[in-house]
Amino acid sequence: MLYTVLTVLAPAKINLALEVGAPRKDGYHEVATVLQTIALYDKITVREADTDIELIVSGPQAEGGRLDGGQANLVWRAARLFAQAMGKSKAGVSIGLEKHIPVAAGLGGGSSDAAATLLALARLWDVDNHELVYALATQLGSDVAFFLKGGAALGSGRGEIITPLRLPMFWLCLANPDVPTSTAQVYRELAAMRAAGNIPLPDPLGERCGRLIYVLHTAGVAAASRYLDNDLAEAAKRVSPAITRLIEAFREAGALGVQVSGSGSTVYALAADATEAEALADTMRTHAGWVWWGCCDLGGKQSNERSVRAN
Repeated sequence: MLYTVLTVLAPAKINLALEVGAPRKDGYHEVATVLQTIALYDKITVREADTDIELIVSGPQAEGGRLDGGQANLVWRAARLFAQAMGKSKAGVSIGLEKHIPVAAGLGGGSSDAAATLLALARLWDVDNHELVYALATQLGSDVAFFLKGGAALGSGRGEIITPLRLPMFWLCLANPDVPTSTAQVYRELAAMRAAGNIPLPDPLGERCGRLIYVLHTAGVAAASRYLDNDLAEAAKRVSPAITRLIEAFREAGALGVQVSGSGSTVYALAADATEAEALADTMRTHAGWVWWGCCDLGGKQSNERSVRAN
């Protein structure tokens, strides 16, 4: 008996700018953010199986129990949600998650894995309904819809309203203290800092994102590096003091621009070219628990399909 096997790459992202507005009635915040996927990938492999949902987690960022491979995992939840939408009492899939993106690091790895799972299952089950897949993505998390296509985009609403962008390619280096950061804790710290009058609400929301996009298009990456922005950065530094040390180390190494991605604890730095990005990585290995360097991912989800014979 032949089984179909599908593999989809799930890229990480950085926030080139992130403006956090006032809380909404649903508990989320209004945001404006410039998102860019990068060439750092998890890998999702889906195959037909006689089981309901089997999730097998492997890879360097799954070692030591860093990642829950059970029903709390967004990959498992994506498969269950899609199966329910299709009226399936049993999903009948085995899913492999090869984890290379750090967990709870501000890089969107869980959301990207969920999006890749939805895309793989849509292909496996021959579902050509983009509206359904998008609706499922928005139920799973604010960033999941963005990862359905990846590349560069402006995110608004709570992050699920996606406007694709065409931004220049650039090189970068990532550094992480190898300590997960709680997004909820960072948002609580931001609320406390705003209550104390330390961080104002963006007014108007999206202005800094628009300025960054304009400078990127008109003056290039080096000029735009001065406009990298993140309303969560100061709160993230309080929650994870190691972030401040990474930022200082990047600046001392001569990075073009340095910023926190999402709620942290990953810090990224832009570089003029591949040589400088690699040099930054070499320097940062003495300061960080995990380091990566590379370039943008230009988007356009690709899947690899093959058939295997069951024993």
